[in-house]
Amino acid sequence: MEQEEFLIQPFQGLLEKLYFASVCFLDAHQLPGYRDLFLATFGVPFDAEGAAKKHREAAWVPYESDPPNNEFLSRLSRFLAPFDLEVEQKPIEEAEQRNQVGREMLERILRNTASALYRLGVVPASEPDVYKAVKKFIDPVFPSAIDASSGFYSTLKTYKPDILVPEIYTAIEYKFADSEEKLKSFFGEIAEDVKGYKGDDKYRWFYAVVYATTDFIGAERFQKSWEDHDFPPHWQAIYVVGASQSKKQKKGVAPAPHA
Repeated sequence: MEQEEFLIQPFQGLLEKLYFASVCFLDAHQLPGYRDLFLATFGVPFDAEGAAKKHREAAWVPYESDPPNNEFLSRLSRFLAPFDLEVEQKPIEEAEQRNQVGREMLERILRNTASALYRLGVVPASEPDVYKAVKKFIDPVFPSAIDASSGFYSTLKTYKPDILVPEIYTAIEYKFADSEEKLKSFFGEIAEDVKGYKGDDKYRWFYAVVYATTDFIGAERFQKSWEDHDFPPHWQAIYVVGASQSKKQKKGVAPAPHA
């Protein structure tokens, strides 16, 4: 149940944006009668949380489904059908917009890495402990991530990202830092990843998520260091501070994530 709640939060925000965007669209086209019908149909105030949880089928996938499994999206599509909005968009623009929404959802999950581990009761001792736990939240939202593969090869090495999300062309690399020295060394490692993650057209966007066991340098200093390394614009960094354990310790209930 907690896992579903965690997934619903970003989806809830997207539905709320769609609701208000639709009202603005109807106002801009000077259709007060249709706008009032919209408000009567979908409610005032809009219950975004309830709409996010109400889906038409038991096997719910909030990001990718055609037709939508979510009841609100299905009703909204029928309500706006007379405007033929999809015809006004070029297919490539529509696909990019869809991918952008997907990346926003993914980034929300990545930024909440510490919270994800806490909800699962995981106190990590290594990099795999972190990304394997986060993947449990990503797979239900992006089904293509479950058995994804990549083809990043160089002459001497095969590069394999920790998490792959083909449906939004995204690869994710996690780094586990339990000391300031190790954290600083990751910038060089990521620079090597940037060089190695080439040759597979399925992936165009990359995230480097650094999980620090203590706030060694602070988010602002981390971001400044990232900018100083002049990484490509299709690479983004996320700095997360969370709990950790000694490799000799047994896994138990995780302490609450850092605020």
